[in-house]
Amino acid sequence: MAADYPLTMLHRDGTLTEVLYNASVCRDAGGKVLGGSSWPGT
Repeated sequence: MAADYPLTMLHRDGTLTEVLYNASVCRDAGGKVLGGSSWPGT
């Protein structure tokens, strides 16, 4: 899991936006990766 990971986004016009990124991986009971999710931090 990534919690409040700093990320800089580069826009097409060259401007930069600083954000905090959160992500996690969803696994089944056997540990197999089923998918993941991400959302903006605070």
